[in-house]
Amino acid sequence: MADTAAQSLDDYTFEYKGFNFPKDEITPECIDSLEDFEIRDSDVFIVTYPKSGTVWTQQILTLIYAEEDADAAEFKTTYERAPWLEFQEKGQDYNARPSPRLFASHLPYYLVPKSLRNKKAKVIYIVRNPKDAMVSYFHFHNIMVKMEKTKDFSSFMDKYVNGKGTIGDWKNTFTVAQSEFFDKVFQQKMKDLPLKFIWDINEDAA
Repeated sequence: MADTAAQSLDDYTFEYKGFNFPKDEITPECIDSLEDFEIRDSDVFIVTYPKSGTVWTQQILTLIYAEEDADAAEFKTTYERAPWLEFQEKGQDYNARPSPRLFASHLPYYLVPKSLRNKKAKVIYIVRNPKDAMVSYFHFHNIMVKMEKTKDFSSFMDKYVNGKGTIGDWKNTFTVAQSEFFDKVFQQKMKDLPLKFIWDINEDAA
């Protein structure tokens, strides 16, 4: 049951070009400005679906970038180390960042800078077992102050797999029926994905 004190989706997000964004952090003008953002060949982009290990990857790569100055990197925020391309804070000039620049993003392909398609910049795409990502998103969703609370996992799952919505061990959260339903939807929607997820460590034992 939704928490009556929670804000509605429209109170804290807006839809732009088919994608939902948080109102307090992003504007349509900011998204439009990315179209002509100049990409450098040395740029590296961490691209993920939410709750797929973005922050972990940011931490790992920034420590690699820091090399012998890893201790100094520890005192910087994640945003300072690897800022979100679409969450540009006021006063921040990404063009002034020294190369090699590291960015993170949840943006779909059609909203990324057009020059990214013609440059040698590297894109690191992180994929997580989608069931784990969904369970992680469920817990994250319920601790966020601005998000509508959904205590019932079945209701959350229905919204998630049907694209109606805005951590942990999925085997202890999904029922057998829910797991089978998710597999069916995933196989239908991702049939052309050239990746195989191992749901069970013994699955490929033979």
